[in-house]
Formats: sequence, C-alpha cells, structure tokens
Amino acid sequence: MSLSIRAMLKRKRATIIVKTSKGILVGKPWFIWSFRLIGGGVKRREDYLDAGKRELFEETGIKEGKLKFLFDFKERLQEHKVYYIKIKNNLEMKMNWENKNVQFVNKSNFRNFKLNRYTKKILARYFS
Repeated sequence: MSLSIRAMLKRKRATIIVKTSKGILVGKPWFIWSFRLIGGGVKRREDYLDAGKRELFEETGIKEGKLKFLFDFKERLQEHKVYYIKIKNNLEMKMNWENKNVQFVNKSNFRNFKLNRYTKKILARYFS
C-alpha cells in the first residue's frame, strides 16, 4: 500500500487525558473488553481540538476547562492528538452510555489494567 493511500486511511482521533484527584480517568464501553482514554474520531470539517471538546462533553458531561495539547501519537492506522485537562474535585461527571465502567489509573498502576494498546502506549509516554 502506498504511503499516500495509507495516510488517507488513517483514523484521526482526539484523545483526552482527564486528570482528577483520583488519577487519570479511563472508561470501559459495554461493547469492548478493555479500558480506554476519553476521546473519539474527528468528524469531517472538524479540527482535533473541537473533536476533543465534543468527545469530552459527550462522554463525561464536562464543558468547563481548557484542553491543553500534549503530543501527537501515530501508529499503524491511528493518528491521535493527545490533550490534557485537569478537572476540579467537585466537578460532577455524567458518564454516557459508552463508558459504563470507569476506573482511575496512575503511573504506578496503569500497567495492571486491561487497557487497549493505544491507551497503554499513550499513558506510558505521558508518564515518562
């Protein structure tokens, strides 16, 4: 497959590291076996930042705060822009249907969770 075709096939994603007093938020959708960071695909005519804000609100109900760009993460057919937000302790999250089970991970325990491979690699880079 040529590089130009591969570039066109890459799935563009906005991924958000949501830091809380309990740790980094990861969610497990009811239809997937592993936990993942908050985020999702970038829609047509949408930039990564807007996609990040939309996904953050859709998945957690969080509208407040500013997303800070951290780094690009590219692997195979995935292309992520990784953002960070620290939320206040008293901010109530309203998780949507996608994340029926949530956990909080940190530098010392994230490798012990069933995380999808992209989440594991993104968190390893974040914590390094």
